[in-house]
Amino acid sequence: MARTSTMSKSDSRQGLMSRRSRPHARTVWVLALGLVASACGRPASVNDVASAEPESAAATDAGYTRPEMLVDTVWLAGHLDDPTIRIVDTRRAGYDESHIPGAVYLDIATSRDAENPPTFLPSAEAFTEELEAIGIGNDTRVIFYDDRGGVYGTRPWLVLRTLGHTEVAILDGGWDAWTREDLPTTAESTEVTRTEFEPKPDMAWIVTAEEVRDAIDRPGTRFVDTRTVDELAGRDLRGATRGGIIPSATAIYWEETFDPELKTFRSASELRALFAALDPGDEIIAYCEGGGRSAHELFAMHLVGYDRVRLYLGSWDEWGNRDDLPVATWEGTVAANRNP
Repeated sequence: MARTSTMSKSDSRQGLMSRRSRPHARTVWVLALGLVASACGRPASVNDVASAEPESAAATDAGYTRPEMLVDTVWLAGHLDDPTIRIVDTRRAGYDESHIPGAVYLDIATSRDAENPPTFLPSAEAFTEELEAIGIGNDTRVIFYDDRGGVYGTRPWLVLRTLGHTEVAILDGGWDAWTREDLPTTAESTEVTRTEFEPKPDMAWIVTAEEVRDAIDRPGTRFVDTRTVDELAGRDLRGATRGGIIPSATAIYWEETFDPELKTFRSASELRALFAALDPGDEIIAYCEGGGRSAHELFAMHLVGYDRVRLYLGSWDEWGNRDDLPVATWEGTVAANRNP
């Protein structure tokens, strides 16, 4: 059900300094668990259609390959009354108390169906119903925001891509940046007109467990595990019957992709350094427990030019509960496990 708000926008924020002008340094970690070489039998690389909307200055200045995947607060504050966009709040809580004017609410649980193997995607019919109810049509530019560095918006972003909708972006810094800059908020519901959405499926973004199994040790395919150290080591099973990793996986922790204080994505140079162990020409399959954190990391890879990225949405929730799938022991170490 759509929950939303309307409110006049505040005076122009054009004088705000881009957050990207404040460089930040932080050590990132990449734990290589196995290397696999080149060439894979995957369909043509995922096609990307650049947004017709101008990119935000912050995203452009950061040197991203696809700056249209992000918008900043300045851009969004100037487009609150734009009828061609739909702002979507994907926070776990807080929408009813306060949200960005004009935003509608989407429960991120609708972006994965645990009862729908092998893809674990929601049915096209079910997700289309959700989109139409909150006023998203084929010509709508969708802007997701949350309060967790974008992780609650990137899985819905990917599901939209599987339905052929390319006009989708994330608000860089999300709710944190919006409120930090004292931009307008409201508790009023947004009245939306139901809109027709025609899905145009693009399944190049998704892989199944069987496809992952068949790709193990295949030249040109890399697996990226985005989970916590405790999950990798099998100390935190989160409902799985066994721990470990997919054989030959490389561990790159998902929270390294954004600034922990500003909640904005790291610059292109920082992200490329984080992903330095990965060849941009390879097929890269990301996974976590349920596809949320890995969708976020996949988004960051695509942002800086990794074209052949795919999500294993079943992730460890499926792999860790199937005895017919191979498991390897993780033997890496880090100084600390920073996440819960």
